[in-house]
Amino acid sequence: MPALANMTVKKADGTTDTTYYGVQGAAGNVPAIWRGTNSSGALANIPDLRVSGRDGPRGASRILRMTYVYPEIALNTTTGVYQLVSKSRFSGEWEMSRNMSYGSVVESATQFSNLMYHTLMKTMMIEGNPAYG
Repeated sequence: MPALANMTVKKADGTTDTTYYGVQGAAGNVPAIWRGTNSSGALANIPDLRVSGRDGPRGASRILRMTYVYPEIALNTTTGVYQLVSKSRFSGEWEMSRNMSYGSVVESATQFSNLMYHTLMKTMMIEGNPAYG
């Protein structure tokens, strides 16, 4: 099993690092939780990634459930307090057959991760539209 660790990724500018801090390891039905950083400090205004795992039907697979929330915050000039304006959210499941060879598991996880990082995928997510033919 992987150990909880901080994850550092690039921001949209492609240069600046941002860190998601591992704040809770998974246990039973409790997900592993990572929280990003921002200037507000209020828990509801911090990016949040959660990953939980469970067995699939009849134990034939393993399912990871992932949720990610990225809040947009703004300084309220009247109160001087940062507040939530809006948010983007991802929710999905990754199911892996227990009968799949280790090499195929590695290849599928790598290719999927790389697809999520691809420019076309980022463009579709930014625009909120699939790729049209």
